[in-house]
Amino acid sequence: MISSHSVEPTVALASESDTAACAIQAVPVERDQHGFWTHPQYPQFWDEGTTSSEINAWLSANGLQSQVTEYEYDAPDELQAIWMETGTPACCRWQPTEPSGSGWFIFSLHDTERGPVCVWVRQKPLSDEKEAR
Repeated sequence: MISSHSVEPTVALASESDTAACAIQAVPVERDQHGFWTHPQYPQFWDEGTTSSEINAWLSANGLQSQVTEYEYDAPDELQAIWMETGTPACCRWQPTEPSGSGWFIFSLHDTERGPVCVWVRQKPLSDEKEAR
């Protein structure tokens, strides 16, 4: 008789800790003609009215942390000049600066009321998860 008793707790623990951390992964970024792109798992319900609390709850539930890089403060001077002259940001030429640390990947490059942004995400480090509990 095979006992699944010794296997089940290990599998359950692995799936609890790994599911959220592994559910959303980096995928190739294929920007459109304007330089924008959104990860296929980016929440469709997020819009200008989504609160920080709602975003943080979703990120936490998915084992992610995020950082935002704003075009206005990150794009090189020549791209900023194009934006000032034409009113249209040259996002297709913008290479957003990755946040410090490892594991970051682009979750979305999109326009907002304040201008283009790059949303970076990464799996939440294990030490952060333990502290949050």
